[in-house]
Amino acid sequence: ADRMLDMGFIPDIERIFKLTPFTRQTLFFSATMPPEITRLTQEFLHNPVRVEVSKQATAAETVTQGVCIFKPSRRDRETASKEKRNLLRALMTAEGDKLRNAIIFCNRKTEVSILHKSLVKHGYNAGALHGDLDQSVRGTMAQQYPGTLVTDSVDQALDAAEAVVVAAPAVKHAELTRAAIERGLPVLVEKPFALSVSEADSVAALATSKGVPVVVGHLLVFHPVVERLKEMIAAGDLGQIYYLYSQRVNLGQVRPDENALWSFGPHDVSVALELLGQAPIKVAAHGKSYLQPGVEDVVFMTMEFASGVMAHVQMSWLDPHKERRLTVVGSDKMVVFDDMQAREKLKIYDKGVDRPPEYGSYGESLTVRQGDISIPLVPGGEPLKAELRHFVRVARGEEQPRQTAEDGVTVVRILEAATESLSRGGTLVDMTTGAGV
Repeated sequence: ADRMLDMGFIPDIERIFKLTPFTRQTLFFSATMPPEITRLTQEFLHNPVRVEVSKQATAAETVTQGVCIFKPSRRDRETASKEKRNLLRALMTAEGDKLRNAIIFCNRKTEVSILHKSLVKHGYNAGALHGDLDQSVRGTMAQQYPGTLVTDSVDQALDAAEAVVVAAPAVKHAELTRAAIERGLPVLVEKPFALSVSEADSVAALATSKGVPVVVGHLLVFHPVVERLKEMIAAGDLGQIYYLYSQRVNLGQVRPDENALWSFGPHDVSVALELLGQAPIKVAAHGKSYLQPGVEDVVFMTMEFASGVMAHVQMSWLDPHKERRLTVVGSDKMVVFDDMQAREKLKIYDKGVDRPPEYGSYGESLTVRQGDISIPLVPGGEPLKAELRHFVRVARGEEQPRQTAEDGVTVVRILEAATESLSRGGTLVDMTTGAGV
């Protein structure tokens, strides 16, 4: 029964049982007994006898068991978790060449994600798995979209697909994208492209070698206002760009498997790169974990570019306000993109500070200019719909990807540098060398 539940067959079984007589003998077998299965037994069976068979939990004779007593130096969870990860790496290092593979079990999904990132950061080739999928979702999808393949098998899904959209937990992005590329299937992968530069590089290299188009889901690049902003900057309407800053904050959704930087950062980093047409040379980030140890709830990130432009990003899911705002300051004009506004999303401020060609004293050299505020009409459009339509055209060979695998690698490289800065307490990281500045 649990396998039927996984495959979305339970509605069919329910219909079949309605056609059978009440008096009957039924053997209802299941390897697990989640609530959905318990409900089915109560519906299908009358006064059933439950028989449970399980083998005594003993280790094989070929397995050597041991226990390591751990006592943290401090009582707070964050310190204890960090010291426990340090101890784990020390134990694996002590095994030397004898250790070829290791399976590490955690009792919380959040710990799986934190440990996975830590191992990858310290050079281990690690993967993460956890099983928390609500099986009832499959049944609902199968009923809502009759004729659609609803399966828990990636291979089965890829065998039936002509193109693939990877919308899964971030820890699975690289693995699933790689599997699709191996089959020659065009892929749209949600942000972040991967959780490490090494993963992102390997996926991009595979896509290039196989000649498979990959679109990275940097959603806001497809926003009509961002497209208009890019045109204005390219045309020189704002003059020389001085700096830009964005706020992406709200209360929730708190994520256990990625921090605010990796959850929100791809949006603002990809927009900055799209508008400026260049990658930063230095990155710094400050952040704090208040709700979950090792998962930053608030992050302040700064990027410096070779052109002299500076970009600042505030990201948090622990804030009383819901803000989605980008401000770009130029020498001639300034613009504000407020995505929380229903209509007037883009405002252009004809403001600035001018320096006349001739002046008598230093105090006369700079004058503040106050001009008009204009609100251009930007055609509406849903970025996600535009992104998906673009992907369909890419899959059909009609267009080249606007956000390529290489763009995904660049964003991941910036986020990884910001993560390194976080671990160093906000030290500026040189993107060309990876060293602290």
